[in-house]
Amino acid sequence: MPEDINHFLATSEQREGGLAAGVHVTGDTGEVDAAGGWRVELLPGAPDEVAEALMANLGPITQTSPTQMIREGLRPRDVVDRLLAGMEPTHFDPRTPTFKCTCGLDRVYRTIRLLPKAEIAQIIADREEVEVKCEFCAEVYKLTSDEIEAELAKDVEASQGPAAF
Repeated sequence: MPEDINHFLATSEQREGGLAAGVHVTGDTGEVDAAGGWRVELLPGAPDEVAEALMANLGPITQTSPTQMIREGLRPRDVVDRLLAGMEPTHFDPRTPTFKCTCGLDRVYRTIRLLPKAEIAQIIADREEVEVKCEFCAEVYKLTSDEIEAELAKDVEASQGPAAF
């Protein structure tokens, strides 16, 4: 399977590199006790010395499967250090991904400003209420025409031009 992925990347996307992946399943229970892999490729314009160093590092590392490395206690950082030995890789502190939506009234007003001026004028004239729902976090913002008019009036004041919607 890793060979197929590597072949696909080399032929269809024309990106050469090294890849190893695997899963270790315990014989008695059929549970996965180790799974992992790595993929490395050269960036465009990489010097020949880097390619040669990477090739030299790939020889020994391919003698051990990624799952064996995990079973031996190697962490992802350890595998990267082996792959990029002698190249001074930069490591970043691990972080846990979290969801944080960046929606807010400022974005809602920014979107309203993108509407045609005639449509905004019609919303204000009809005294309509505008409801906006964020597609990411489902937060709902309800704005009255007075609130919209007041916010857009700030734009006019800031530009020192005549008020026209």
